Amino acid sequence: MKKKVAVVVLVLLFAVGIIIYRNTREASHFMVPTDKFNFAQDFNFAFQLVVDGEYVVVNAIGLLQVVPFAGRVNDLVFVHSLEEAKGFPSNVMVAWPFRLQWTEGAIARLHMRVDEHENLSLEEFGLTYPITITDLVDNWEKVSTLLDSFVRNARAWILSPETDNIDHHRDPTVMSIEAGGIECNIDEERLAMIEKFNYALALRFRFMIAVDGQRILSDSAVRSRIDPNSPDFNPFYVNLVLVTHEVYTDEIPASVISAWPMEWPFTRDIIGRIHDAVNKEANDLTADGEALRDVITLEDFELSYPITSDDLVDNWQKVNALWNALHPSEQEAIRHIDYLRVPTE
Repeated sequence: MKKKVAVVVLVLLFAVGIIIYRNTREASHFMVPTDKFNFAQDFNFAFQLVVDGEYVVVNAIGLLQVVPFAGRVNDLVFVHSLEEAKGFPSNVMVAWPFRLQWTEGAIARLHMRVDEHENLSLEEFGLTYPITITDLVDNWEKVSTLLDSFVRNARAWILSPETDNIDHHRDPTVMSIEAGGIECNIDEERLAMIEKFNYALALRFRFMIAVDGQRILSDSAVRSRIDPNSPDFNPFYVNLVLVTHEVYTDEIPASVISAWPMEWPFTRDIIGRIHDAVNKEANDLTADGEALRDVITLEDFELSYPITSDDLVDNWQKVNALWNALHPSEQEAIRHIDYLRVPTE
């Protein structure tokens, strides 16, 4: 009997040892400076890692998919652009400001908060006016210290400028602009592509675009190339297709952008929040005595319960119509999902 107990104990100790080893191994697999990583994430930097000998560029959420396949990563280097990111060894993760319009909005809000405090000056933090995107790379520690000097609510406000959607409310029949040296007419097909992009962005789809033979997983890379107001606009990209999973992007031509729903736990959360919003009664849709919106049902949009991740792709126009019927405050609550964050010790 004692031998059996001893064997059981040894087996349990062995199993616990394996779990501890795996957890330790995974923890040591990704060891970059915590403060620096969190700063890059806060300012929506793009991240580049080496996976199977190839460079992969992702945003903060994309790291969830890439890090497990990237080998040992123990350093983080900031650069100013994708062009400067090449040539680093595989153990180095490289990051740089990528969503420039968003970043400029965050910096503008940071200036506003500084101006509101009479006893606060940039000079105290070794910075000069104005803070620039270059400062986020060259003087990130100083900017981080400044940002951390604000209370949590002010900090959250600074880091949430409302610049996500491409403005496409324009007359396609009369608009002709110069964008990146290319004259382009905004036709209905391109407006439809922008509408699909804004929909996928709102519901936190992942995006893939081929640039110079490289697959880039980034919504900002897509935005800059399909927005006629962007200097990086490129009419080469003629369509955006929605697929149910990344595996279905392999056969898509380089001129076509692809997008797919996030991993099921995140997508399930988004769908659940949409259901909750639709199920609200009239008395839950008032503020200061005024109705925020009409009471709606899934049937109003030719959808049935429950909405599925396939519906987000196959019936995207119906889901988009439902999305646009919600109040902006409901949309913001639905689309907010926490980013990957390294715990601060």
